Amino acid sequence: MNDVRHLLKDPLTHFLLIGALLFLAAGVMRDISGGQKSVVSISRTDIDEMITAFRKAHNRTPDSSERSELINQRIREEIFMREAINMGLISKDPVIRSHLADKVTFLADGLVDTRLISDDELRDYMLAHKDEYLSPASLSFEQIYFDPANRGANTEKDLLATLEAIRQGSVKAAKVSGDPSDIAARKSYATAPSIARVYGMAFVQILMNLELNEWTGPVESALGLHIVKVSQRKEAGMPLLDSVRDHLKQLVAVERYYKSVREQYEIVLPPSVHTENRK
Repeated sequence: MNDVRHLLKDPLTHFLLIGALLFLAAGVMRDISGGQKSVVSISRTDIDEMITAFRKAHNRTPDSSERSELINQRIREEIFMREAINMGLISKDPVIRSHLADKVTFLADGLVDTRLISDDELRDYMLAHKDEYLSPASLSFEQIYFDPANRGANTEKDLLATLEAIRQGSVKAAKVSGDPSDIAARKSYATAPSIARVYGMAFVQILMNLELNEWTGPVESALGLHIVKVSQRKEAGMPLLDSVRDHLKQLVAVERYYKSVREQYEIVLPPSVHTENRK
């Protein structure tokens, strides 16, 4: 009895049992198919592709025995792949499923005539996926920071005095006034989201509405108070269709192909799943 228990715990035993089950499953599948042999066809193009891949890997042409081995490997791979399909192994492997889905997605634009995709359809797709194509607003600005932690009740008073000096033409006031900061750069050119991460969204909204090339203050941020001058401002916007046309055509082709093949399938989901997933 102890020998049997030891044998059952042996990893080699587990491996042999799994192999036997797979062998039996393959036999059952062959019996179900009526014993008819499946055809494995290796084309001249397949062989040329194998030889090309060998040349790239080894910088030489394979000899006759190596060519035979390449063909035998392809036959072995094809047979094992079909056996895996028959056993349902591929459908249960998420990595393989994802890889095959990506492969079909890559080929989809070749299965759909992209010449028939209109500009209106491309624009509709881009608008439906606006978040992926919308370029955020950007700003170029200078700021002079006044830190309430350093100046206390005098923060706004000091700021207004500096602002007045700048407006009177004091270049020195514009260059050396304010408090140092490790995160608030004196000059910046950045997108609105990246500015908001440092100063807060309210600060960005104020800057989007300031007169260009004028020192203004006090402007409050998440850090404290600032004198600010905006020199350039670019509003958020969608790209020109011509700049993304080819990319959009590929994506629309994939969507067209998916819709065409999905109609051939009946989708069955658990009752608790929302009905939108059945569309």
